[in-house]
Formats: sequence, structure tokens, C-alpha cells
Amino acid sequence: MAILLNRPTLSRLPWFPLRPEDFTTLLQTADFRLRLLEAIAAATRRVYICALYLENEEAGQEMLDALYRPNSGIPSWT
Repeated sequence: MAILLNRPTLSRLPWFPLRPEDFTTLLQTADFRLRLLEAIAAATRRVYICALYLENEEAGQEMLDALYRPNSGIPSWT
């Protein structure tokens, strides 16, 4: 019981406001892949992908191709 008393309550934890319309639930892996490709294509400065690795298969290669594809809206995209 003493351990529970030392934990901060939810109301005291750091937070930032989020609106439900800022979220999209993706139910299929194909939807995630398409959304990721759209986000890469729409990038104007940088793309950060937190992943251990990309699989050496069609979808992984598609991600790499999208990342290396020059984007006409970004002058120094290399």
C-alpha cells in the first residue's frame, strides 16, 4: 500500500491537450503503410521514423524508395 501512496496522481502528471479529431485509428497494416507513405510524400523538412529496421521485402523497399525519392517541394532534399 505504501508504494501506491508515493505514485503521483493522474492529475499531477505532465500533459498536453489533445483533441479526438487529431487521431485516426488504423485497423489494417496496409492502412498504416499507405498513411506513412502519404506522410513521407507530404514532408517539407524532415522525416523521422522510429523503427529498429525495415524488412527486406516489398513493403520495406517501398518505404526506402519513398524516403530516397526526391520531393519537388523540398529544394535540398538529399
